Amino acid sequence: MPNVPNVLGVPLLSSYGAAAPVLLIADTALIISRALQPQWGIYNTNGTPYIASSLASLLGLGSLASALNTFSSLLIGQNISDLFSVVDFEFKRDWTVSDYPVEQGGFQSYDKVQTPFEGRMRVCAGGNLVNRQALIDKVDTAANSLNLYTIYTPEETYINANITHYDYARKADRGAGLIMVDIWLSEIRITSTAAFGNTQQPGNASQVGLGNAQPGPSAPMGSLVVQ
Repeated sequence: MPNVPNVLGVPLLSSYGAAAPVLLIADTALIISRALQPQWGIYNTNGTPYIASSLASLLGLGSLASALNTFSSLLIGQNISDLFSVVDFEFKRDWTVSDYPVEQGGFQSYDKVQTPFEGRMRVCAGGNLVNRQALIDKVDTAANSLNLYTIYTPEETYINANITHYDYARKADRGAGLIMVDIWLSEIRITSTAAFGNTQQPGNASQVGLGNAQPGPSAPMGSLVVQ
């Protein structure tokens, strides 16, 4: 053990002896928990990652044990660039203000309405063909479905979004082994559904007699009868 002088401002080494393993485990757990938190990406409504760049979603981690196993695989040669990564995100929200004409050719505005938000997320995948194909397949499957997704960013979370468009391009100046996919998402407003009951069958109704109908006076052509 090194000789540390017992002076003011210098902690004793013996004070860290028993607590060192506990502090190391706590620091490791904190680092892993922060890495597993959702940062950027598209998540299912139940909170599981679909396309995202946080470590948990990229590797499909479901527990701390699998996270440690994945860290080990990274240390023995797996390239972190082979995973999905969100590299760009844009968001917009608009409001519509209606106008109606008034006297002397003027207009007056009323009824400001918020329209559904729109977002664009750019996700890239590199490394091998399998990883690039996996990204395209996941985006295409989601775009062809009616599923709702949650957009996670470090600052905000946007719920009930559906993929309405995606495209990608391959360019030589971006690297032969890299693909970038732009994903457009729009907010889906969830409204209450109407409940309908079974209608009555007209044939089941009993006949009701209203008496004999008496014919009224006929009106001559071109005249109006007021009864």
